[in-house]
Amino acid sequence: EVEGKRSAAGSLLGFFALTYVVTWTCFIAAVALSGNRPPGAHPGPGIQALVLLGTFAPSLVALGLTARAEGEAGLRHLWTVLSVYLLQVTALSVAIAWLYWRTNGSLLLPMLMHAATNNTTDVVSSIGRTPTNPITWSTSPMGWPTTALLWIAAACFLVRMRRAELIARSTDGESADAF
Repeated sequence: EVEGKRSAAGSLLGFFALTYVVTWTCFIAAVALSGNRPPGAHPGPGIQALVLLGTFAPSLVALGLTARAEGEAGLRHLWTVLSVYLLQVTALSVAIAWLYWRTNGSLLLPMLMHAATNNTTDVVSSIGRTPTNPITWSTSPMGWPTTALLWIAAACFLVRMRRAELIARSTDGESADAF
């Protein structure tokens, strides 16, 4: 069991080290390539690609290390976990944007909602963790139903925001049929 803990800790440290190296290599290369550009100039496609690659480096490193350690079954499992996570985060982002819109640009309530969401997911998680290995994630039975409920709310928020935008445009003399 001690060997398993060392292996898990080593895997985690290896992930962070490799992620750090890949991310900062991309970012430093992007800065070096943009060094002779005037301030405010649009970066070229090569620089944009490096920044984008650096941004997604943690996910790409996780996919590569998972494929190396666990093969195709591990990748399928990781994709399931990431799917639930990404869908939930996107739906929550819509809800926070709606709250920001409804408070006329006030940041207080959206920040409180963000903090409450972060703290609630630590207590009531839709991603179950195996007690023997805190690095291994699996989706709980509540993961997909939670995602569905979040997206139902997000769809309602998006419809309300769009409807309000169309009403505002039609009262300003613009045609709502253009959209």
